[in-house]
Amino acid sequence: MVRHKEVSNPPKIKLRYTWLDAQGKVRASAEDALIDLAYLQHADPGYVNNDPLRYEKTLLRRWFEQRFVGAKAN
Repeated sequence: MVRHKEVSNPPKIKLRYTWLDAQGKVRASAEDALIDLAYLQHADPGYVNNDPLRYEKTLLRRWFEQRFVGAKAN
């Protein structure tokens, strides 16, 4: 994979997921399209600069935290 550092090439990910609770019941199931147009400002310092997927990893981590960690108490 080659990442071109241009604002016109933000990371994009399309995914489908099913979230099961401890009993195996479906809590949520959906398809999401992720994109971060401001990805250069959201760089995660936890990923090294030579990691070709650092922007995608940051996008996935932020999506996961918003989708599941924030919804955990609900």
